[in-house]
Amino acid sequence: LAAQGVRFTNGYAACAVCSPTRAAILTGKYPARLMLTEWLPSGRWNPKAKLRSGRFLRALPLEEITLAEALRKGGYRTGIVGKWHLGGEPFFTAKHHGFDVAIAANNHGNPGDYFYPYKGQWSIPTTGLRAQWQVLPGGIPGEYLTDRLTDEAIGFIREENDKPFFLYFSHYAVHTPFQAKSKITKKYEKIPKAKRQGKPVYAAMVQSVDESVGRVMVALKELNKLENTLVIFTSD
Repeated sequence: LAAQGVRFTNGYAACAVCSPTRAAILTGKYPARLMLTEWLPSGRWNPKAKLRSGRFLRALPLEEITLAEALRKGGYRTGIVGKWHLGGEPFFTAKHHGFDVAIAANNHGNPGDYFYPYKGQWSIPTTGLRAQWQVLPGGIPGEYLTDRLTDEAIGFIREENDKPFFLYFSHYAVHTPFQAKSKITKKYEKIPKAKRQGKPVYAAMVQSVDESVGRVMVALKELNKLENTLVIFTSD
């Protein structure tokens, strides 16, 4: 992508955490203007704070116009595959914000588990109890989430449709929990510790994302859509 495209070498994320950055990307607004400056859910009052806590939202407001809404109005078929983390059922899902198709796009910041059956446990803020959710239904034993999401993304691209498409392909990787395919992890474990820059499992997760991008590019080329598709790779 860097060799064939444009590199934004001085580009910065709108915030240091995920939800505000994603909201900024989709709306074109700074997180402060959205009053969404922390990852969701958040925003309980702290009675011991020196200053009163600022107002926090629990979801991206429906009145905000997203990129998906604008493009759908312009005749595009819109889809999100992967992390949403800007609100949940029943009123603040990706489909409420302009996406025709939403796959694995729930309100969780991490997938719980990167391997089938993609189940995890999350605490309930109001009670402190923990509940189990499945991030993505279906699949087969041993399946890796990054690969599965790539399959879903390519499936969306391949759908026969006269409309142009907008795909927001949002990997959960490299968010915690740090889990990767063992074959790739072993490759990085062979690097001497003195030469490592980080965790082998993290490097393996990055490689899987890299392979995912490659698969998408190949699919676009095979479908003769590459020259007429704008591909943007960024991080939150």
